[in-house]
Amino acid sequence: MVNPHRTVRAEFDMLVGWFRGTLLLLDEPEVSLHPGAQERLLAFLTKSARQKQMQIIFSTHSPHLVSSLPDDAIKTFFQLPDGSFSVLPGTHPYAAFRRLGADHGRDLLVVVEDRLAKSVVELAVSLIADEAARSVFRVEVAAGGAESILNYRMPVFAETGTRVLVLLDGDKRMSDKTSHPETIPPADNPKLGDKIFAELGAKPSFQIDGGAAGGNEGQRVIAQRKYLAWVYENLRYIPTSCPEELILHAEGLVPLEAAGRSQKCKAILHNIASDALGRKANSEQTDSYEEMSLARCKADSAHLIELRDTLTAWLASVR
Repeated sequence: MVNPHRTVRAEFDMLVGWFRGTLLLLDEPEVSLHPGAQERLLAFLTKSARQKQMQIIFSTHSPHLVSSLPDDAIKTFFQLPDGSFSVLPGTHPYAAFRRLGADHGRDLLVVVEDRLAKSVVELAVSLIADEAARSVFRVEVAAGGAESILNYRMPVFAETGTRVLVLLDGDKRMSDKTSHPETIPPADNPKLGDKIFAELGAKPSFQIDGGAAGGNEGQRVIAQRKYLAWVYENLRYIPTSCPEELILHAEGLVPLEAAGRSQKCKAILHNIASDALGRKANSEQTDSYEEMSLARCKADSAHLIELRDTLTAWLASVR
């Protein structure tokens, strides 16, 4: 029986403090605790498990208790159509609650340049084995294309700390990798704008006191470093110069002279679509032909599988 004069921590220490290797089972420990208290409880349990070398298993319906756990620590129990139960040995917390029927749960936004890129990314999502994980992705086309994304939308995402996956066409990749701001010494602060342009081809617009052209230099440096940190975590590229090249590769139709050349690949696919239609195809008809073409051979597309792996790797980093 719990002594009302003791704190929860003292009772916990009294019960398990002397037994290393103890298995502790908790049933919905979040009951009557507000979200902040739930997060502190999880931190306490995690620290206790590590210090006392014990294993803690708890059942919960609280997103706050599972959101910080690694995927392999989350075991989802769900009922099958025949009434029996199954256990998924590891899953992302967002997917876990989707699997339990929480369709109103959080979506993860993927921003792309155009309609065909959206179709390609959605096909890559469809290759993710876990249906619940597939359901958390929402793909959106940004008006204005890559320039708008890099210069206007991403500075807002960076300032607010919003986790959004930006997937640009491969021909927008300016560098093999982007710099994390922690690797850039303060002495290089005056060169941050040049570094951003060299690595991303972007001149992002930041909200700075005194105006973007002049303004507060200290605020600019902070904004630029936030931008670079956000880019490092959330900007990725389609593994070919453009979605059209990915489709041509899937069908084995990329001429040597077109490899890595987005405009050449777009022209080839437009001609193929026009030949199939029997007349010059407009952009919408070309996109429709390309979407159907890739759908036919999506499971055999190495680039589409690579894109699927990019999506799942990014998902694993989001909590």
